[in-house]
Amino acid sequence: MNIKILALTGTRRKGGNSDILTDKALEGAEGAIVEKIYLKDLHIKPCKGCLRCNLLGYCSIKDDDFNYFRDKFLESNSIIISAPVYYHYIPGELKVLMDRFRSTFHVAMTPEKLIYTSRYDIETKKFLFILTLGHPKEHDAIPAIEALNIFASMTCKNPVIIKPVIATFLAMPGQIKACKEKLRHMFTKINISPDLVDEKYEEYQEFLKDAYNGGKMVSRES
Repeated sequence: MNIKILALTGTRRKGGNSDILTDKALEGAEGAIVEKIYLKDLHIKPCKGCLRCNLLGYCSIKDDDFNYFRDKFLESNSIIISAPVYYHYIPGELKVLMDRFRSTFHVAMTPEKLIYTSRYDIETKKFLFILTLGHPKEHDAIPAIEALNIFASMTCKNPVIIKPVIATFLAMPGQIKACKEKLRHMFTKINISPDLVDEKYEEYQEFLKDAYNGGKMVSRES
């Protein structure tokens, strides 16, 4: 069976660091059927909070690309979502898309809890999350990772969540794949000591390797 992988790139910069890491993950997914979608190319309206989907069984918003993306999502065995971290969180457009997945399950209220029932009965999918951020430490991405983990757990019964790629200390487009000479120029431009070039270059190579290996993992059948 050929594994179908859907990669959603949630950055507004084609060719930026998130996009580069997505491509590296897809390189690792050799042999899989892959489709890459840029969120910026989709027209997704915000959830209206009307809750009509709970009665209708589908979202009442018709004139946008949500159903197109939902169908691609449902058809795929593995999902890659990449995005920059903005203010400790996922970009607004990605949150808007995730909100619309409320229509994919029924919610019953009880005094103790909410009971969620998926309309599509998805048993399992593999998920790889790739985040890029300017902060030098991974902890700045914790809220974003938590949101993505919740999304995975809400959209299928037994999600397999691969260890996320959290690429830190990235401020300029293309920085993660820059050669040392270019990195030195970038660091000087944004007032970072060129003495860090060797250290950060090695870190960036590790992030690229992690993305590649993550792609290999989501392309496996088991």
